Amino acid sequence: MHIQIFFEPSVNSIGIPFSLVSSIDSAGLNFIVNLDMNIGTSLQQLNNLYGIAFTLNFTTGFIDTSNVTFDFSTSMMGTPGFDLITFDKSFAGSGYIDVAMTRNDHTNRGGYGLLGRCGIVIVDNVAGVTALQFSISNVTAFDNNEFPVTLSTFGDSVVVDTNLLLSNHQIDLTQFVSVYPNPAKDVLKINGGLLNIQSVELISMMGEKINSKTVGAHTAEISTQNIKDGLYVLRCITN
Repeated sequence: MHIQIFFEPSVNSIGIPFSLVSSIDSAGLNFIVNLDMNIGTSLQQLNNLYGIAFTLNFTTGFIDTSNVTFDFSTSMMGTPGFDLITFDKSFAGSGYIDVAMTRNDHTNRGGYGLLGRCGIVIVDNVAGVTALQFSISNVTAFDNNEFPVTLSTFGDSVVVDTNLLLSNHQIDLTQFVSVYPNPAKDVLKINGGLLNIQSVELISMMGEKINSKTVGAHTAEISTQNIKDGLYVLRCITN
């Protein structure tokens, strides 16, 4: 399996995390990809969010622009149509979508969790193996007194591999294997759960093997020291 690892400078960690998390790490033609828009963590929680607007960016040429969906039904911000107003305007052909949401009861929300979910479909006319990158920009967040809320944004990516075949039963291996921290600075930790990890390889997007390690256990660590910031693929071979 392949897991995306995106290394970012630590200077981005100045506010509450606002991150994109893909449902799968590798996708073939016509695959469905769900992007969770998460805000905060158990250690960095919000206490005063009332509204937020941002732009969701992605690499052009990979997404079916007529088949982009948003689901805010389980948003930590509230219930759409009751205490939450949501808006999304797609400019998918240009590689971005504007999104906004605000409460309407003059009450801030706190904690952490899912803001919403964006669903996309990979087009059927791309070739080779390449990275579909997602990022967040133009963020404005505020409390019910219109004071700004500081957030730090983190993107994600999906390796588009035309050799992958779409089946009726796609298995999300992230249910079994976890990789952290992401972004990584000095060391990347892999937990295979019930799976036995045979080996791990860190590979650049040019196909160059950066680091590798034979494991033979349920957990593993691989060094990321002295590796340039960028996008990498972690290949885990399990039993």
